[in-house]
Amino acid sequence: RRLAQPDWKERSAEMAEIWKMTSAAFRNYPLSNAMQYYGPYHSGVVWPLYPNRQYLPLAPTWLLNFPVSGDTMGELLGDFTLAEVTELARMLAEEWHGAWKRVQPLRKEFSGIPERIKDLGLIEALDLQFTSAYHILRFYLLRNRRNGFTDEMRSIMRAEIAVSERMMELCRFDSRIGFHSEGENYEYFPEKLAARIDVLKEYMENPPPEVLLPSASLETEYAAKSFSWTASREKEILRIRVVMRSTARDDQIFVTLLGSSESKPLVFDLNRNGICFPNFSSGTWRISGTEDGWTADFTVPVRELDSGDGTFAISLIRFMRGDCPALIDCSPFERNAGCWRLHLGMYHPNAMYKILLRKE
Repeated sequence: RRLAQPDWKERSAEMAEIWKMTSAAFRNYPLSNAMQYYGPYHSGVVWPLYPNRQYLPLAPTWLLNFPVSGDTMGELLGDFTLAEVTELARMLAEEWHGAWKRVQPLRKEFSGIPERIKDLGLIEALDLQFTSAYHILRFYLLRNRRNGFTDEMRSIMRAEIAVSERMMELCRFDSRIGFHSEGENYEYFPEKLAARIDVLKEYMENPPPEVLLPSASLETEYAAKSFSWTASREKEILRIRVVMRSTARDDQIFVTLLGSSESKPLVFDLNRNGICFPNFSSGTWRISGTEDGWTADFTVPVRELDSGDGTFAISLIRFMRGDCPALIDCSPFERNAGCWRLHLGMYHPNAMYKILLRKE
């Protein structure tokens, strides 16, 4: 209350209670590095919504030179499931909205003080951001059930149009809203919000068709320019062997596995010296030398790749530099390979092979 007193005068006790409500609401934030790096809480109000899988990557929240985030929700999960982060997002949004309702009577009382009205506008802007984050996660949770473009998904898209429309008004009133201090630019602004509204309307009427990943098979060798690889299944273990031709002082192989676009990507980041930086604990790796290069063997429990349809996706990217010109080589080919993302490495979710987990 003492903190609120200078600005909110006789309403300081009420504002202090509102602060407590918002603090309690934020305790529901699904905290993980992945959510902070790629989640919808910063700029979900300008994310498109894709009724069908597009396998588009999520953008780092603190870097503003990436395209707008896509639909590969697994990238934001960390150690949560999509159902868990959706439920936490619902609790955060609903409890924050309860605090926002308490703010409403104050708008008229402080209407003659622009600074206080802007403070109340920030509470509303956060209310919209948290609501949008819940809508996005709920939308993709519904999509993952594979029941088509449902009425609830359409309802969420309509609600998000309203969210973006209101956020446009708040941005025009207070130029602070949408600015990201670390990125030193705006995450969103009226023109970007308007463009998102147009996209949502278009996708409601004409949703882009589902992107189909290219197919590969177990126990079949596939070759890139500088390496070859095979995947095989031994009971409940997936085995991947990668044979690298030649080597360099700095030589890394990134192997990324994806159960579905709504499951966490499993990343091996292994260098020629045998040092690996996996983002999960159940995988193993081993390297060995060859006459003109080196070999890497990986194992992953099949249970980690449960997609619901008995398939998984895989991407392999090799990065070499030092004694030769830098080389980025990938399987399947991806023209944007080498665009490194913190915590996720170099893979691109729509440049992956899809493989049936049983031999065809």
